[in-house]
Amino acid sequence: QQKGYFDAGRKKQQPKYIKKIALVTASKSAALQDMLKIIEKRWQLLEVVVIDTLVQGNRSAPQIAEALEYADTLGCDAIVVGRGGGSKEDLWAFNEEVVADAIFKLNTFVVSAVGHEVDVQISDFVADLRAPTPSAAMEMILPDQNEILYTLSEMENRYTRVVKQIVGNKEQTLNAFSQEFSRHSVSRKVSMIEKEFDNLKDEFKRVMEYKISQFEVKTIPLTQQLKESFEYALQVKMQMRNSIEEKIKLYDPKLKSKEGWAEVVVDGKRQPLSSIKKEERFVLVDIDTKLEVLCLKKEKL
Repeated sequence: QQKGYFDAGRKKQQPKYIKKIALVTASKSAALQDMLKIIEKRWQLLEVVVIDTLVQGNRSAPQIAEALEYADTLGCDAIVVGRGGGSKEDLWAFNEEVVADAIFKLNTFVVSAVGHEVDVQISDFVADLRAPTPSAAMEMILPDQNEILYTLSEMENRYTRVVKQIVGNKEQTLNAFSQEFSRHSVSRKVSMIEKEFDNLKDEFKRVMEYKISQFEVKTIPLTQQLKESFEYALQVKMQMRNSIEEKIKLYDPKLKSKEGWAEVVVDGKRQPLSSIKKEERFVLVDIDTKLEVLCLKKEKL
């Protein structure tokens, strides 16, 4: 205590992110395997240097001190010295002055992790940090990579939202300037006139289509009436035609000749038979015969 081994003011601050660490312990110990498992789980980016040493027995204290001095030259961010649980005699090396003095002189942040929770050694008080077990030492000084990844992901999302918001605001400002500029530009005015003309053209088209549809609705009855009148007139004309054809057939000499009729012709002109006088000459003509006749006698029927 007179040397200041336990002075809290001289203890070094724990590094936040440890990149390289030295583990001073027995290379074949369960404590080393426990620490390596925690390292694999929590912080795989860590560079690990294992410095093998005896951790119990009469020769262990000088070896531990020598291993600590060597570890201090490796440029590590932290040194962990320790071992698993055991009897008081097994752990006694960590109470030796040579070990305490070596820890005291280290320039590197050092953690004492000896035995179990109930085991307390002088090295625990001299070191910058005491851990109840070797595994606990790893959990105390190493960050959790899963938490780091989660934090980084949250930061990325937060910064992404901030950047998007900033970009969005700048885009809105730019669009506002662009719209303001376009309102005063010639092309904008021409475009507005063209759009207004297109609207008027569309409106005119709709009005004309409506008028035509209304006209068609109104003319449908008239068209029907005209159709009926035309059909009636056609029917009357057909009846008249049929009547005329019957009359033509009735007075057609060619048809009559087939029934014994003939035309009376005087001086090349057709005359009624009643106009012929006694002793007058005339001609009888049918479809294929011509007779010169002298009227010998005339009687009225």
